[in-house]
Amino acid sequence: MNEEQLITYYNKFNEDKRLKTKHARVEYLTAMHYIHECLRQTSGKKILDLGAGTGAYALPLFEEGYDVTAIELVKHNLRTMQMKAPQLDARWGNAMDLSAFADDSFDVILMFGPMYHLISHEDKMTALKEAKRVIKKDGFILISYCMNEYAIITHGIKEGFLKASVQDNQVDETYHVLSAPEDLYSYVRLEDINRLQAEAQLSRYKIIVQDGMAEYLKKEINTMDEETFTLVMDYHLKNCERPELLGYSRHVLDILTRSRDMSEKREDPGFPQGEVGERMLKRMNTSHAPLRDWGLPHYQWQDHLHILDVGCGGGATIKEMLGYSKGSIIEGIDYAEKSVEQAKLYNAEDLGTRVFIQQADVAHLPGEDNTFDLVTAVETVYFWPDIKAAMKEILRVLKPGGQFMILCEGSDPDHLDWPEIDTPLTIYRPEELVTLLAQSGYQAASYDKGPGQFICVIGQK
Repeated sequence: MNEEQLITYYNKFNEDKRLKTKHARVEYLTAMHYIHECLRQTSGKKILDLGAGTGAYALPLFEEGYDVTAIELVKHNLRTMQMKAPQLDARWGNAMDLSAFADDSFDVILMFGPMYHLISHEDKMTALKEAKRVIKKDGFILISYCMNEYAIITHGIKEGFLKASVQDNQVDETYHVLSAPEDLYSYVRLEDINRLQAEAQLSRYKIIVQDGMAEYLKKEINTMDEETFTLVMDYHLKNCERPELLGYSRHVLDILTRSRDMSEKREDPGFPQGEVGERMLKRMNTSHAPLRDWGLPHYQWQDHLHILDVGCGGGATIKEMLGYSKGSIIEGIDYAEKSVEQAKLYNAEDLGTRVFIQQADVAHLPGEDNTFDLVTAVETVYFWPDIKAAMKEILRVLKPGGQFMILCEGSDPDHLDWPEIDTPLTIYRPEELVTLLAQSGYQAASYDKGPGQFICVIGQK
C-alpha cells in the first residue's frame, strides 16, 4: 500500500459526500441492510469500523446505540469524523495492525476501505488475519472489494483506456488488472476473494452484489423520483445474493465468520489445511484410485510427454501418470500450500528430475503458451470459481493438438449426497462440461460415463 499517496488522494477527495448521491445510496443502503442482519445474530453490540472515512457507517451505528470504534488512516477524514461526533471512539490507525485490541473483542467488523487500497495478497491477508483475531467467535467480518470487471468495462472500454492498458501491461492476458505497488486501488475477481477467505480459514455467511447496476446507471438513478428509487432498491435487495450477478458489480460485499474455522477440524477438499487437511489428502490418494484407474486409460499414452496436473492434491495422479508415460516430465500445481507439501512428499523419489510441483492458481498458470501435451484435472473442477476462465488458461498452455482431461466422481447434482464443506463447489454434468469447453475455444470435446457418477471429459486444442 502506498500510504503517502493514499493520504494525499483522500486529502483532496470529498469522502464526506461520496455516499450522498442517489446512485451511491444503493451501495450504502445495501451495506446497512446486511450490517443490521448480522447484528441481529450476535450476542453483543461492539463494532469495529476499519477505514471508517468520515464516518458514513460509524456515525449512524453509533447514534443507534452500538458501541462503535472507528479506525481511520487519513487524519483529515479522522478530524472530520471527530468533529461530527466527539463522543465516538475514533482513532488513527491501520487495518494491518490491530495490536491495540485484544483477541475476541468485537461482534461485527467493517472493512469497507482497506481491501480497496491494500495491493498485495500478503497485505490483504495480514489485515484479514488481524480482523479474524479480534472478532468474536459468533461475530461477522464484512469486507467490501472493488471488482475487476467494473474497472475493465468502465475505465477500459467506456472511458477508452483499454488499448493503453494492454500496451502498458496493466492487465494480464485474461484482462485481470495488474495493480502495481504504487497504485491506489486493487481490483479483484471472485477467485481472488475466495482465495483470501480460504487461506484465512474463515467461513462464508453470504457474498453480496453491493451496488449492482447502480454504477452503470448513475444518470437514470440520480434523476428518478423517490417512489421509483424505492422499487429499484426493492429489486436490488431481493436479487443481490444471486451468484450470477456478482462479477459485474463495482463492489462486492463478502461476509465471513469464525463460527466454522479450522479449529473445529472440519474437512474441506476445496482447500486442505493443517493436520485435518493432511489426513484427508492421504486418504484421497487412495480413495480416488478407482476413478484414476478407470479414467486415465482414456488418453492415448505415449512416452516423453510434457504433462500438467492441475489441482494435484496429494500427488497420486502425478505418480500414477509416471507409469503411463516413460521419460515424461510432469508438473503439478495446487493453490493450497498443504496439497503442494503433500504432493512433493508423495513424489519425493522423482522430484526435481521428472516431477516439478508448485503452488499456483488455475486462473493464472505459470507455463508459457503451447507448453503441454496433456493437462489433467482430477476431482478439482468443482472448486474453480470461474471455470471458463480456467479452461481458457489451460487452452493457452496446451500445445496445438494437446488435450485437457477432466475426471470427476460426481456428475449429477440432483442425486449426489456429499457432506457440506466451506469452499463453494459446483457439480457439472458431462454435457455441461463439453459445452463449456466448446465455448472456451477447444476444437473438439467428448465425454464418457463410468461406474456410478464417474465421468471422463476430454477437450482438444
